[in-house]
Amino acid sequence: MPIERKDRSFDKIFDEVTLDKIPMEFISRVNITFSDGSQTEISGIELQNMDSEHDILKRFEHDGVLDVAIQLDYSGIKEKVSNDVKQVLGTMFKDPDID
Repeated sequence: MPIERKDRSFDKIFDEVTLDKIPMEFISRVNITFSDGSQTEISGIELQNMDSEHDILKRFEHDGVLDVAIQLDYSGIKEKVSNDVKQVLGTMFKDPDID
């Protein structure tokens, strides 16, 4: 799964994280390949209406799924992590330079 990256410092941190679960808000696209060679893509509104990755798998469980490729919203993850870290550090350190 290709990830477009520009900030190498965040990349290093992200590469060292083990993901057990990906919040649905950070999944931008799911490509499913079936055993007969056909493919389908889930994105946009259709993806937003699903509650979990189990909804995706349940929908295709009897269709001979060969591969599931998940594309993450990398910039959304980075923004969320950055904002959360700034908020926590802001409560610990009253530095006017922290945005």
